[in-house]
Amino acid sequence: MRSLIGVLLMFFASVAAAGDFSWLVPLTDLGTAPYRWGYVGGLYEDGSNLMADDHFAAGLAMASRIQPLDAEGHPSAAGKVVFLAVGFDETMRIMCGANFFTPCEAGSFMGMAASDRRVNHQSLVIVSAAHEGADYRFWAERPDGIPQYERVGNDTLAPAGVTPKQVQVAWLQIAYLSSRVYGGYSTTTFNPQPFAYRPAYRIGG
Repeated sequence: MRSLIGVLLMFFASVAAAGDFSWLVPLTDLGTAPYRWGYVGGLYEDGSNLMADDHFAAGLAMASRIQPLDAEGHPSAAGKVVFLAVGFDETMRIMCGANFFTPCEAGSFMGMAASDRRVNHQSLVIVSAAHEGADYRFWAERPDGIPQYERVGNDTLAPAGVTPKQVQVAWLQIAYLSSRVYGGYSTTTFNPQPFAYRPAYRIGG
């Protein structure tokens, strides 16, 4: 197994060094064409990029249940709708910027939301628990073998004046629930190709 992994790493390193990414066909262009290990392309099943009707209906049904909640999770006109993001360096930069401190950078997700008049700033609370190097190992076992999940409540939700029972929308960029962004134009080593492509394909498949 180790020898196989070593061969694969050498192969991808040589491809990256050569700058030949022509074989990395976007998922949306693959269709039903095979990729590897029995997987095909597309964002959804059977190589399709179109969301199935039942999938779309289920999403709308879930969205219709979102409403302001009090600290105990009960519907309240004066309550909050919390959108929580959890992840690592990339998540942190997308949500708030490189510094992680408010006010967030204007071009970040939270920065744009803060200045958008369409956002209900009275009830919506957007918080980010993302940290540098906070991959799945960080949340599950670092630094002393004890899971770090309580940090979300203690260090992120509580300072924002909200509770876990008010979280109704979450973006988890850990454990392959959300892929990394395309890194082909990156000028840093945060998200190189072709390695960022492969986790994205795993999630799409």
